[in-house]
Amino acid sequence: MGLQTSPSLSFECSRCGELTEVDGFDLPGYDYSAEVHSEGRGTEDVDVECPTCHKTYTVEISNMLGQYDAEVVEDASITVDLDVPSMPDYDDYDYDEYLKSYVPKEPFERYEHSLELLDEMLKNAGVLLRYPMFHRMMLLQHVAMMEAYLCDRLITLVAIDEVRKNLILGYPSLSQQIYPMSAFAGNSNLMNEKTVSFLKGQLYHELDEVEKLYVAALGGTPFVDEASMTFLKAAMINRHHCVHRDGKDNDGVVLEEVDAAYIVDVRKNIGELVNNIESKFSTEIAQVVPKLPF
Repeated sequence: MGLQTSPSLSFECSRCGELTEVDGFDLPGYDYSAEVHSEGRGTEDVDVECPTCHKTYTVEISNMLGQYDAEVVEDASITVDLDVPSMPDYDDYDYDEYLKSYVPKEPFERYEHSLELLDEMLKNAGVLLRYPMFHRMMLLQHVAMMEAYLCDRLITLVAIDEVRKNLILGYPSLSQQIYPMSAFAGNSNLMNEKTVSFLKGQLYHELDEVEKLYVAALGGTPFVDEASMTFLKAAMINRHHCVHRDGKDNDGVVLEEVDAAYIVDVRKNIGELVNNIESKFSTEIAQVVPKLPF
């Protein structure tokens, strides 16, 4: 069987029960520049017609941080099987390009892969190293990678019933959400879906809230120590100035501290945070990370 190169979806027609399929449609993108993860969500509508009774449907494909979902607009209770190719059809001449564009699905592997690419960019930056703007861009990318990891790792872990229960009971703004019984009757997975949706909507550069989320879900802080957390919280203020004030503080003074040495410290502290989470919560992570078949 050849490699699948285009997405496809299928579901049972609600009128006649016939399997309804379509492929070759466009997948939505995700806006990684969005301030809030949920605001970056991309969508595409796919028109589908049952081949037997000719009932028409609109299926909304959504992309949240590279994770795709599909839902029938007219009837959300219909289960849609969405198949997205895991890799494009690169030939031998494009293999290097494939390696650069390939994004692992597992959060830690994704972070490590992005870090490797960012280090390669830094190594080949050349004359760009002279520009303060380049270092501010590096700061923003390191923070973006951290945010994606913190969000995605927590999302993978709430698939564990006990972790999800702890988070719901221990994080007030999540535990206070109310849904009618009819919603649960039609979707046995609703609690997990709503928890994941809630996590996607959080700001992962708000490190005090990140700590509260991890403590509620996993019973411990994700941070290495107080000094590291203090450094990273200060870095988030610099991130804010870079995003919203073009690298100037509230007094209009350019952030001279964001230089090459500062980026080394940012990389070190974020890397230690990520590795601390992987080590500290390794028992829980082992339950959700796919095991290799060899």
